[in-house]
Amino acid sequence: MRSLSLLLVATSFAGSSVAAPCGGLVSSVSKTISWFTGYGDGVPASILAAGGDRSSDTIYQVLKDREEFSKLVQLIDKVPDVREMLDGDKKITFFAPTNDAIERHRNPWNNEGGDQDRDKEMKRILEDTMRYHCIPEVIEYHFFGQNSTIATQLQARDGSFDDARRRIKFERSSLPPFDTTLNNQVRITETDLYAKNGVVQVIDRPLYLPPDIADIIYNIPNRLSISSLALLKTNLQDNVEFNSQFKKGGKNKDMGRHNDRYGRGCPASTLFVPTNEAWERLPRDLVSYLFSPMGERTLRKLLAWHTLPNSVVFTEWGRVVDRHKHRKDRHGSSLFDDDDDDRDLSFEWDRHFDSFIDQKMPVHVKKVENKLPGSRNMYNVEMQVHGVYATMIDNPAQNGVFHTLPQVLSPRSVEGINEAQNMKDWQEWREWLMEWSSQHEEVDSE
Repeated sequence: MRSLSLLLVATSFAGSSVAAPCGGLVSSVSKTISWFTGYGDGVPASILAAGGDRSSDTIYQVLKDREEFSKLVQLIDKVPDVREMLDGDKKITFFAPTNDAIERHRNPWNNEGGDQDRDKEMKRILEDTMRYHCIPEVIEYHFFGQNSTIATQLQARDGSFDDARRRIKFERSSLPPFDTTLNNQVRITETDLYAKNGVVQVIDRPLYLPPDIADIIYNIPNRLSISSLALLKTNLQDNVEFNSQFKKGGKNKDMGRHNDRYGRGCPASTLFVPTNEAWERLPRDLVSYLFSPMGERTLRKLLAWHTLPNSVVFTEWGRVVDRHKHRKDRHGSSLFDDDDDDRDLSFEWDRHFDSFIDQKMPVHVKKVENKLPGSRNMYNVEMQVHGVYATMIDNPAQNGVFHTLPQVLSPRSVEGINEAQNMKDWQEWREWLMEWSSQHEEVDSE
């Protein structure tokens, strides 16, 4: 299952045309989203004209009555709790892959072979996957794109992601045909099939559970292979890995499964990952130094600074985990005031986050109204990391989130700079980099 998920993630990122840059207004493309109450947790019922009264059937009945969902219904029937949810009274939005979508992108859930432990694990994965297709709010199609990410019905239960509800990334094109894309790969192909307990949105492939940050970027070699190599070379992969399916010692060696809260790696992390083009923009002699045995220590500190431990930082939602609490009881605090229900549509926040070295990382996020004709109630969100606009933002992972950068960040200044100064710093790297490396040390994230 893990290898299948990685293959699907790699394929989707490699060929995706919707994963366009979404930095500032000066960047090539700005992601268009809006802001509504709950910092990404859904549309308040008071402002949503839901389609609950437009059908006498439940979502499960709507799916069962249409032949193109017969394979999906077979999978739903294997998980009674999910079927009860789709056939119940609770208002939800469900993303439904068609028969063709399930078959074209493989169906790993029809492989029951008599191994009870494996069948039990497959059923658990199937249940989690179905819950990941469900949002516990009714959201009609024209509201998609108003948030960069939305929380799903699936609660993290493996000690990662601060035990919060796992999220789906949404991108809505501001140009015709105004496509909506989920997690950089899944497209909505038919909209707003109404039921008495919610609405169905038809998608062209299943929403697979995202693996950890490391596994995702390892499988995007055409964009992130140099950063992947740097993580492996400096032995920093543990900062962005998380594996709850490991074996314990003792008699019950196979018990380190999904509910084990002592998974290997980092359960909550944010990575600002430079693209291959970002590394190629550095002076050649600098790259040669960083990837040499002499520069490995400096490269390690540079990457550690690009990584935030115990923090899950999306543009609209985030958690900071208390590193001083015992790991089993460690629960984070929100980055935002979730009790503030009277927010302006535009927003801006500026924070300095702890990194894996003793130098903080400044992050600035801003949302402004889109002034383009026809962009009613649309907003551009931009993220600056140490003064550099992030490109592909808010990519959810099992243990956090990653954002890609068009430049390797220069730590020469403590405060954020701008992109021109960032590149100037790297041209002058011989004047300051070795001294910076000798002055800063890594910190323990535990």
